[in-house]
Amino acid sequence: MTHALSRPERRQSQRPFPYYTLTVGTPRTMSDQAQITVRRTTSYADHLRAYKIVVDGALVGTVQAGQSVTLPITPGKHSLRLRIDWCASEEIPFEAQPEEPIIFECGSSLANWRVFMMFFYVLFRPRKYLWLRRAA
Repeated sequence: MTHALSRPERRQSQRPFPYYTLTVGTPRTMSDQAQITVRRTTSYADHLRAYKIVVDGALVGTVQAGQSVTLPITPGKHSLRLRIDWCASEEIPFEAQPEEPIIFECGSSLANWRVFMMFFYVLFRPRKYLWLRRAA
C-alpha cells in the first residue's frame, strides 16, 4: 500500500494554510470511495480556532467550531487524530468501507469548569487536550 501526498497550487484567493490530500492506493471509481465526517461541538475554549484533521499522519483538512467536515477516503484501515498547535487528541484506528460513511465527534476537553485547567492539559496531558470519538 503506498501513500502519496499532493499539494495543490495556491491561488491568491486561497488561504496560505497548506492543505494536503491523502491518497492511499488507487480507487477505480467514485463508488470505491468511503467517507468520514468529523463533527465539532461548540465550546468556549478554542472557539475561534480550527482543529487540524490528520489521517494516517497526513493533514487532510480542518474543522471549525460548530461545523462538520466530510472527507473522501479510500477503503481500508486508517487512523484519525485531531491537532491544535502542539496539543492533540488520541489517535483512533478505524476501517473504512466503500459507500459506508463513518462519523466522528470531537471537541475540547476544556469545557465548562475545566477551562481553568488549561495549563495542566497543555503541559501534562497534551494528547488529551482534544477529545475524539466515533459517533454511534
